[in-house]
Amino acid sequence: MSQNRQATSGHDDAYGFLLIPAALVIICWLWFSKFVWVSCLLLYWLWGMVDFQRIHPWVAEKINLLARTGNHAQSISWHDWFAVMNETSGILLIFLLPIAISALVGIKNHPSRPMKSKRIVNIHTLPQIMSKWSPAIVPVLAESRSPDLLMNDDGPERRWAEKPEEFAARHGLIASRILDREKARDVFISQLGTRLSASPDTLQDYEKALFAVFGLQVLMNDRKAAKKLLDDLNRSCLPRNRKERKRTKNLYRPDFSRAEKAFLTVWQAEGMKEIHATHQYVRTALSGLLGHDIRLPPSQYLWLKPIDRTLWYALHGADTASVFVEGAGVIAQTRFEIVVRKEKLPLQIDYVESAIDGLQYELEGLGLVHERRVKKTERRKKAPDWLPPTLSQDSFTDLQGDEPEPAEAEQPEDNAAAAEAHPDQDAGRHTGPSTPPLTDTASAAVSTVTTPHVSHDAAACEATDDDEPAFI
Repeated sequence: MSQNRQATSGHDDAYGFLLIPAALVIICWLWFSKFVWVSCLLLYWLWGMVDFQRIHPWVAEKINLLARTGNHAQSISWHDWFAVMNETSGILLIFLLPIAISALVGIKNHPSRPMKSKRIVNIHTLPQIMSKWSPAIVPVLAESRSPDLLMNDDGPERRWAEKPEEFAARHGLIASRILDREKARDVFISQLGTRLSASPDTLQDYEKALFAVFGLQVLMNDRKAAKKLLDDLNRSCLPRNRKERKRTKNLYRPDFSRAEKAFLTVWQAEGMKEIHATHQYVRTALSGLLGHDIRLPPSQYLWLKPIDRTLWYALHGADTASVFVEGAGVIAQTRFEIVVRKEKLPLQIDYVESAIDGLQYELEGLGLVHERRVKKTERRKKAPDWLPPTLSQDSFTDLQGDEPEPAEAEQPEDNAAAAEAHPDQDAGRHTGPSTPPLTDTASAAVSTVTTPHVSHDAAACEATDDDEPAFI
């Protein structure tokens, strides 16, 4: 089975490119005078832009030559036009020079260059390269003390987050499998830290930096500036010389002086009045700012963990449902302050009961404490002053209960008495006049008090006896 090869179009494309300049030459030849006039006008305008006083004699000569050529464009030949262009087209280099410089810079920095594409990229060099685009990892690079750049630091400031049972054991909160709520309350209240005042002098340098970063986005609505300031703080963790290493003192803190200007702007903002009116503590204020869903998680400022571990874990739960036990007191107080502010109530106490209840729930799940049973007191319901008349199912039941029941079921003794009064009713005849039975005095007294109820059957029998004669 033969296959027909299609003819390649490479030669046709080459011929097409040759036709383009040929077409341009033909157009210039047909309208040569117009072409001369347009070229002279363009160069005349460019030379006029650089007509300064010091070079005016030299520029005036070029301008006059172009003016004469443009005015006599009908009589200019090809040779004359090329000579004029050779004298005056040098002005184009001034405008082509920036383009040429930018092209050289682009070629130098192009990724295909050997110095760019053939650099060594491995586990040791990749973090340094990526730190330019992701400054959040700079604190890890600064504190890594091994060639593999792994921060295997088991110091107290870098340890893992405590579990609820570890937290309770460290503070001695469990006694006889019962959580000491008073001691737990004191521990959680101690997490709140210093109180928030109107003077910025009481704040630490890292607290000012966090206020500046969070406030730029929440209060000033400038996320770009907040992100740039945070990146600058992260990059400053890596010491570049001996002076910066002396400043860090083996605990690679950022250069917080970079946030001083932004902090003063945020501290004097109008929205800070609401922050002071809502929160009582510095940590609760920072947690409240981060709780506005500003998308700046604590993983972007890892330098805070060795400086203020409680605040770092508190910020982890600022806008989440689950919190760390090391910052649960701050989160509980923050949410309590926000609720009190919304209800427009005076804030007079520290409320961390939700943190204590959460710790109780976690310890109960682990079987370390007994279940806490709280006796619920039912409130006494107040009787309503008035209820509208309504029909219920009981109403219909009562109506059925008022109907008289059948006499056979109610008065069996009366039927017996009637039968006793007419003993020959079944035989259909009377033997004679009936004599009343002899009763004693007690029976007579009873019979006079309670009148017997005669059933319908007995009455019918008596009527039959009166109407029909008795046959012997």
